[in-house]
Amino acid sequence: MSPTFELKSEHRSMSIILDALEKAALEMQQRKNLDFLRLSQIVEFLWIYNDGCHHEKEEQFLFPAMLECGSQWTADTICSLSEEHASLREHLRGIENKLREYQQGQRYIQVGQTSFILEYIKLQKKHIEIENTLLFPLSEKILSPFRQESMLLSFKNLEGNKVDHVKHLEFFILLSNLYTESSAVEPTISFFY
Repeated sequence: MSPTFELKSEHRSMSIILDALEKAALEMQQRKNLDFLRLSQIVEFLWIYNDGCHHEKEEQFLFPAMLECGSQWTADTICSLSEEHASLREHLRGIENKLREYQQGQRYIQVGQTSFILEYIKLQKKHIEIENTLLFPLSEKILSPFRQESMLLSFKNLEGNKVDHVKHLEFFILLSNLYTESSAVEPTISFFY
């Protein structure tokens, strides 16, 4: 397995999460009852796994290794992707704030207020596409097999320090349940291994 294979697997997991988040946003627009627990689990996954592990793997290991190649295009792309990580964090804070309002009694979120969730989804999907189609194939070409193997070990260490076994199991169950509810995405999830 390569570092990019692992990151792409995490992207497939993110697709499951994003589909469920979009469904929740549409339910909010239709003023249906919101499964607050499920939405809270999704936000927790986004903070702990996506931002805390996946983005950290990229920011701490993949991006610096690729910057060593000295290409201006690579530097510009990585700068843009890093800025997107920051923007995704901002959007996630907004989602969290709206959930807090909901929990404190504002049971119906105005239709226009779901735009922050849909914008997050759109940005995240675009981000994933750029990484999968441009950045990851390039990294496979420019990083030596030794560097990739070393990076994969660093990924495992980072993830082991950020997410314990119980939390991994909770995320596995969440993803399995979401996948069962919507079979639109392949069931390849990085922590199935």
